[in-house]
Parts: sequence; C-alpha cells; structure tokens
Amino acid sequence: MSKDNQINYSKALKLEKKGDKLVSKGKFREALIAYQESEQNFSEREEIYQKLIETLNKIEDEWSEEDFSASVTWTMRQQELQNPKIKRVHEQFSLEFQEVQKLAQQLMIATEKDMEEDLIDKIINYQEKATLPLIHFILTFKEFALRGFSEEEIPTDPSDPFLAENPQAEATPKSPEEKE
Repeated sequence: MSKDNQINYSKALKLEKKGDKLVSKGKFREALIAYQESEQNFSEREEIYQKLIETLNKIEDEWSEEDFSASVTWTMRQQELQNPKIKRVHEQFSLEFQEVQKLAQQLMIATEKDMEEDLIDKIINYQEKATLPLIHFILTFKEFALRGFSEEEIPTDPSDPFLAENPQAEATPKSPEEKE
C-alpha cells in the first residue's frame, strides 16, 4: 500500500469509528455522513458499505430518490468487493451497455455501407465502455449459432432473447410452399 493510500486508509478508519460512535448515540444522519467520508477516503473495504446500508435503513425519514440510489450503489459496490466478477453483471444495467448492444444489433442488419460506418463510429465513441457489451453480443450470437434450431426449438415467445434482439427474425418458420 502506498503512503497516500495508508494515510487515506487511516483517515477512513478514524471516520468510520466516528460513525460507529454516532450510531451508538442514535445520531444516524451524522453517522451516515461520517461513513460516507470514510468511503470517499478508502473505498476498498466492504465493511463500510454494510455500515452505510444499515445506517441508512435506521433513519426513520422517508427515503428520497438520492437515498434509494445511494443504497443501490452501496449494495452493488459491496457485492463487487465480495465477488469482483459481479461487476460485469452490474455493468449490464448501464445505459451505455444497452445503447452499445442496440447499435451492435443495428449493425448486424444494416444494409448500406454508409449506415454501417455511422454505426461503427457511434460504437467507437463509447471507447472502453463498448468492450463488454460487444463481447456479450458476440457470445449471445455464438450461442444461437452453435445451438441451431430444430423445428421444436424455434422461438415463438416474443420475450425470447433471440426474438427480442432480432425483430426481423420470424417467430414461426415458413413451410417450403410459403417461402415461394
């Protein structure tokens, strides 16, 4: 741990102890502020997130949107510290992830070169944030390509991910006579 990290860690622990004392006195709003400052100084301890969540739950006021958002953020961050791979799952909830997925879907069905180039430029603008959604898209595509569809397996449910992500796909196959 670098010297700066040690200083921030020590400061974080002092602020956390301050929060603990305030909680024991029933001063939950003040304790929450101390815990938030602790988290800002050193965000790599899952224990602080548990204290933030528990303290917020002890406040008897009705939650604001900010309270709800903070609670979700703290819960997700705590989960990520406990299991770092879960961060990939959390990223799927982001607006950027959804937008890149949509752009990749549009790129797959684009018929004009200009449209393809425009979609590629839009994806590139997301830089590193495009990586995970593109990998997810490729793996989803691979799954469907590898599994193929027997007549019984052809998706008919509009909520099936294949149909949801491929609106041009037909829910039921056409017979050879219908195709002509």
